[in-house]
Amino acid sequence: MKKTTIILFSLLIMNNAFSQFNYTFKKVINLNGFECNVGGIKQTSDLGYVICGYYVNVINSAYVSKGFLIKLNKSGSIVWYKESEAFINLVVDDFDNIYTIANGKSLVDTIYGDIIILKTNSLGNLIWAKSFGDINGSEGVCSIDVSGNDIYIGGNTEYQGTLPLKAYILKINSSGNILWNKTIYDSLNFQFSFIKKIYDDRIIVVGFDGHGKGNIVVFSKDGNVLCSKKINYTLAIMRTIPAARCHELTGDRKGELAVDVSGNYRMIFEPNHDPKPKKEDGGLNWEEVTKIQINEIEDYH
Repeated sequence: MKKTTIILFSLLIMNNAFSQFNYTFKKVINLNGFECNVGGIKQTSDLGYVICGYYVNVINSAYVSKGFLIKLNKSGSIVWYKESEAFINLVVDDFDNIYTIANGKSLVDTIYGDIIILKTNSLGNLIWAKSFGDINGSEGVCSIDVSGNDIYIGGNTEYQGTLPLKAYILKINSSGNILWNKTIYDSLNFQFSFIKKIYDDRIIVVGFDGHGKGNIVVFSKDGNVLCSKKINYTLAIMRTIPAARCHELTGDRKGELAVDVSGNYRMIFEPNHDPKPKKEDGGLNWEEVTKIQINEIEDYH
């Protein structure tokens, strides 16, 4: 019998080896003995959690996937449980409404279905379900973000089964109505990674081309492209994400860097190179840092 284990950690200061964790609770959820895949987990205003994912079963020699959405209280007890599409990820808005993103076909299929978004209230009751697809292809679901009444969704589209891959993103309102959608591509591929709302209502879309380069596109709130860059996979990519506040430290932590991981916590790390890549002036060469060592996660408030 296969089970999925969900562990929610209270973020405390951890040592270099991350060998000491304090967790709020440990919960083993058995969904009829099926192997489960957790797609996303978010905390709600009551300090509980909502979890989405899917499990795969074999029926008549065919793979069948089923999605689950579970609400836990702050002690880890199940409040309610729902089944629907094969959920990939979820977000929770300021009113504890839950937006789950799913794929219209079984995740074990080689051809993906349309993007499906389901909005449920804090009790797990369905408010609406919408399907979003590109008439020239089908989308493989990847990422969702919410900010106020706006929801941002991204995935990949493969036009007529041919390459190159193109990213497909859209912005909808809290009623599920499309405000705008865009297709992103370049001469190689644009394999979608994630979408995130950042400062000044701008939206950043990150992907990669499959040839060692990262793709970054920043949109205005109206869907206009503000900038587009192709960069190497190095530490320098963190400079393009203002919310991360990635920066070098000074004093007794000189040689280390920090990046915000939540409102109160930051991760301390250092380049894992010997010697560390330097510029001519002696400063760290971010463009050549490809490996890091995580030293600590700390509460700096």
